Amino acid sequence: MMTHFEKLPLTLRRNGYDYTLLERTEYKAIYLQELDGKEVAYEILRIQKNKSTLPRVGDESVFYKEIFPKNEDFGLNAWTVKGKEKAFKLYHSIMSASNGQLEIKF
Repeated sequence: MMTHFEKLPLTLRRNGYDYTLLERTEYKAIYLQELDGKEVAYEILRIQKNKSTLPRVGDESVFYKEIFPKNEDFGLNAWTVKGKEKAFKLYHSIMSASNGQLEIKF
């Protein structure tokens, strides 16, 4: 079996905003959100993966893709914070628990 993996993009455009990845780990990321080149906020997210099976001749491949959160994910798996200092404080407070769940420590 072959495994293919696609990480979150370094930059993306969504809902009229431009996003630039500032920092990430295996389980979290922080993006700068801009509108017309001006800072709007920071988005901190728990990295989620989508898994699908791709058929191949004589084999099976598994494709994993990291997903940028949908609007309904905010408050649960993603947070928008104004101000760089506050945003990085939240980002660095997110810890990975041994059971794979995330824990936020304030």
